[in-house]
Amino acid sequence: MSGPRVGVLWLADVQHAGTSSVARLYRELDAALSEHASVARLPSRFAHLTTPERDQAFAELFRVSELVVVPSPYSAEAFRQRRRLRGRVPFLYLPLGELPRGAPHLRQALPFFGAQDTVAVSCSADRAILRALVATLPSRVVTLPFFVDTARFHPVPVRRRALIRRSLGLPTKKTLVTYLGRITAEKNVHGFLRALRPVLESTADVEGVVVGPVDDQPFEEFGTGPFALEPLLRAALGPKLGRRVHFLPELAAADVPAVLAASDVFASLTLHGDENFGFTQLEAMSTGLPVLATDWGGLKDTVVEGITGLLVDTVVTPGAVHVDVLQATRHLRRLVAEPSLRTALGRAGRQRALQDYAIPVFHHNVGRVVSQCLGRTGRRSARKATFTPLGERVVEALGGGPGATDGSDLRTDPPLGRYAPSDHAVYEALITPYATRRQHRTPRPEEVLFIAPSSVALDGLTLAWLDPHWPRALRLTSAQARLLTSLTSLLRLRKGDGISVRELLGRVGGGAAAFRALTKLVTQGTVGVSSQPASAQSVGRGLSRKAATSRTTES
Repeated sequence: MSGPRVGVLWLADVQHAGTSSVARLYRELDAALSEHASVARLPSRFAHLTTPERDQAFAELFRVSELVVVPSPYSAEAFRQRRRLRGRVPFLYLPLGELPRGAPHLRQALPFFGAQDTVAVSCSADRAILRALVATLPSRVVTLPFFVDTARFHPVPVRRRALIRRSLGLPTKKTLVTYLGRITAEKNVHGFLRALRPVLESTADVEGVVVGPVDDQPFEEFGTGPFALEPLLRAALGPKLGRRVHFLPELAAADVPAVLAASDVFASLTLHGDENFGFTQLEAMSTGLPVLATDWGGLKDTVVEGITGLLVDTVVTPGAVHVDVLQATRHLRRLVAEPSLRTALGRAGRQRALQDYAIPVFHHNVGRVVSQCLGRTGRRSARKATFTPLGERVVEALGGGPGATDGSDLRTDPPLGRYAPSDHAVYEALITPYATRRQHRTPRPEEVLFIAPSSVALDGLTLAWLDPHWPRALRLTSAQARLLTSLTSLLRLRKGDGISVRELLGRVGGGAAAFRALTKLVTQGTVGVSSQPASAQSVGRGLSRKAATSRTTES
């Protein structure tokens, strides 16, 4: 089509490479840009060109483009080439999932951002991390949420749901709570099963469904993993309850909408660092399912508490990040027990998907952002991009800082870097915008306690965290060990319910010394403090200001 000429850097083999969220994003970006502009591309055989040929290909792309869209994995060569050519073509920079990971691409390219450029983040949490890392930025920042295919993911009639269940070997008359997606330590599927277990124990007509390949990936920032997760998933349930959770590891992409449509509740307790949008959660909402999700990253924007789903608190401590597993169990019990609540949340979720995240809405928003970017052509600013003190600490901890003045040392694959144990405070400050809160205070008497890691083992005074997301070993005092042993024993009897600080201390005695021991266990992240049950008054209200639509916004 005629109109502005917009260059894109992703190649066809990436754009069409299967069903991953990145491939889907590139495909839909390409389609959206094609609606509003003429799209210019690098040669299809670009990966096989010599260095002089690559230089010439970039020179030609920049020459014909009024704007170039630069996803973060392609940023190094884009900035290097623009610097080499002394060009002024504006960039639309997409950080994708790099910001919670310490922004490796942004770290090295930051000095080369200009006033003509725009940074488009996908959620408010990423925007907050960007503010925490970058003190001054001459470029404009916008929020550009992604999309869901509302035509592919849609509700189906009850009779059709029963047929789908039979075809997949699922029970037709049970309430099905489903997780769908990759099964990795960071996706915290073992945490979902831990929260589901008390519900299965107390309610006979509930079963779980876990869909996706068990394919753990290393938590590279901390040098842990990958882990053998299947034994952990089985252990979370035990042999008896394990028969009531259906694992579907191999599922064709065409069957994914059917599995969601045949379910009653979608649940994800993800703590994934790249969760800057949450495609699967939106797909569940578009299907008309109530969503139980962590209050984490992009899900803070897409899932509206009490309107389209129920959110579970995520907590950052000096030692780890965890979910409020007791709150998750309470929410699951409500969703299982109240069909009318499931219906109300599911209808609102479908409405929100259509209103704010349908593909035509995404295309419109892309067009608006492109128009705004073109309006910045030729802008100049004396301001240079600089890091905040936190940003400088991240660079110091992870390396791969700003490139040379001429951009000659920009690397296509900058090192992600690894935090040393002494750097956890840096990660804690970086990831806090993704979480509900930080836990640094002493617990109050009425608050409810639980063991935060998925499982622990105490050998004398040595405590081993067996959670694959945050494996670690701690040395406890004798008072802390006694308190933890008592808490563990009491919680076994509660079956999904916690125990208050007042009751625990009343049972173990010890006075002020016991309280100090408990406070240490809480602030180090071994013992979690649960939120009080959410008020039922919040459910079913109309969309509030908190549920404001996810249109693009300018900083």
